[in-house]
Amino acid sequence: MALRTFRLTLNGVGVPTDVWPLLGMPTHRRQAQVLVVAPSKAAAHGLADGIRGLNAPARSDPDFRLASGNEVDALAAAGQLDEPRVLAYDGDSNDVPVVGVSYAGRHRVVGRLVRVGHVGFRFDPADGAADGVST
Repeated sequence: MALRTFRLTLNGVGVPTDVWPLLGMPTHRRQAQVLVVAPSKAAAHGLADGIRGLNAPARSDPDFRLASGNEVDALAAAGQLDEPRVLAYDGDSNDVPVVGVSYAGRHRVVGRLVRVGHVGFRFDPADGAADGVST
């Protein structure tokens, strides 16, 4: 099964309230970047729709598209995009937690995206071992 990574919108998506503390974001900022790893756009939308409190855009929304960028490359290099899942992170900071968002509400920090230089990112897994650099 070939997986693809979709970004729900370019400007961020409302995430469940119990994800906010894990993201380390102020509560007045209720949106985060959300990536969905799935075999198709329809499957990605199904994954996103199944998470209570996640304000996923309509499948026809033009901003619901394949994800790209240095942060996506860093997550892929670290093996974080190798299985169907939903990931959320604050796209406006240089060193941010990446949260695996689950159906059952058992969200967890899977690691951190750390800016490297002006445009690159590195993913550090939650266990602290550095893995995956994208520049």
